[in-house]
Parts: sequence; structure tokens; C-alpha cells
Amino acid sequence: MSVPAVLYNLHDNIIEQFNFDLLRGRLIVIVWENLVDSTTIIWRQLTISGIKNVKEVEQYQKQIELIARKAKRTKLGYCIDEFKYCDTPKSETRNLYLFLNVDYLGILTINCAKFTIKTLDESSAKDLLE
Repeated sequence: MSVPAVLYNLHDNIIEQFNFDLLRGRLIVIVWENLVDSTTIIWRQLTISGIKNVKEVEQYQKQIELIARKAKRTKLGYCIDEFKYCDTPKSETRNLYLFLNVDYLGILTINCAKFTIKTLDESSAKDLLE
């Protein structure tokens, strides 16, 4: 069985919310992208479930919270540089290795069972952010 494709290029999507639920082993990242030459904003939700390396993800979350707190902001505002499968180790069904690189924060490798990326309408995005 093949692994699911990463259907969206999240490069330069701005992180509005980064929320790791330690008990569920689930990370939800809400991002937005302003289309070039447009006033249209595209909202997306990246959900990563069944996270196995919880300590690394939890530490990344703490780093984000610290930066936001020091800057006296409620939102991070950093961009995703790259989101893809890691080159090594190779991902297999329900044992995925994801590469998340956020500007100024560095690389986070996530070992998980699955992930989804879905496009949100503006009202759904605003509901999730409240």
C-alpha cells in the first residue's frame, strides 16, 4: 500500500494556530495563504494524528508559545518553509515520517500514523480560531 500524497504545497503559508494535543497525540495547524495578485485568502487545516514522537512535537509547541509570549502576540505569524515526507526513514502505511520546516524555528520530524490537509471556508476557519 502506498502512502497518501501531500496534495498542497504549504510553502509560505502563514501559521495562524499550532496546537498539539498531547493526550490524543494529535497536532492541528491552521494556516492561511494570500493568493498573489488577489485579495483572496485560502485557509487550510493540517491535522497530524497518531504522533509517536510526542516529546519532540511538544518541545516544538513550547518553543512556539515562548516566541509568541516574548513578542507579546497571540499568534505566531511565521511561515511554513516546507512540508513533505522525509527522505529517510521511508514512510510506510500508518508509519509516516513527515518533515516540517517553519521559518526561524527549524525542522521538526514527525513520526505519525496519518495526516490530512483540508481547505476551510472563511467562517469555518474563524470558528476554529475562537
